[in-house]
Amino acid sequence: MRRDVVTEVLVQFDDGVENFATRFEAERFLDACDEEPRAAWLEDAQGRVRARYRITRTPEGRIALIDEDDAG
Repeated sequence: MRRDVVTEVLVQFDDGVENFATRFEAERFLDACDEEPRAAWLEDAQGRVRARYRITRTPEGRIALIDEDDAG
């Protein structure tokens, strides 16, 4: 596996940052979590931000991380 394409999703809370392998994993965690996230972004193995996510709720009440570049 190429290390330059390895990424992780980071979610910032008031008391720290959690990391996840995928956006789906982060969304499932946030659905079960009582804390409100402050920010979320995708970072590569070198620490460069590849995407920033807008944190929203779907009409069903689930958390969704929307890529700000795709939000239109």
